[in-house]
Amino acid sequence: MKKKILQNEILYIERQQTKSIIFLKGKEYGVYETITALAERLTTDFIRISQSYIVNKAIIAGIEGNSVILKNGLELPIGRTYRKTVLEAYYQNK
Repeated sequence: MKKKILQNEILYIERQQTKSIIFLKGKEYGVYETITALAERLTTDFIRISQSYIVNKAIIAGIEGNSVILKNGLELPIGRTYRKTVLEAYYQNK
């Protein structure tokens, strides 16, 4: 069954082995699509923070060391390759 997910409902997306998990508030959906393909379809309201994660910028509460802290308290790792871009985007949106 196909489910249409509105982008503003997405908190973050995580790559797990052969599929990507889309996390919403209180729900999650697994899709057999690469995280790169999903990233290409998302607006600039999202940022890739590592090879495994894409985050909705609106739910970023802060950055501590090499992690993004989400408003729900979840801590996600920032990949070395993405660190500069993540920091620039975070401080630009403050």
